[in-house]
Amino acid sequence: MARNTTKGLSPLGRAAAVIVALGSDEAASVYKYLTEDEIERLSVEVAKLEKLTPSDLQEVIDDVYIISELLGHD
Repeated sequence: MARNTTKGLSPLGRAAAVIVALGSDEAASVYKYLTEDEIERLSVEVAKLEKLTPSDLQEVIDDVYIISELLGHD
């Protein structure tokens, strides 16, 4: 049975998982909108993440997509 590691993540942990899922080039596009403190906190959270499977990362991306749709963002 596959374990679900993403449900126990804090909101900051889920944001870190999104950064990991995006990859370095896309993450850089996100980081440019953050303050130094936000970048530091997010980077620390990325470093603390346990290994996430492709399925875990897809789950987080799916959640972001659903929230984006609910908020009406493209």
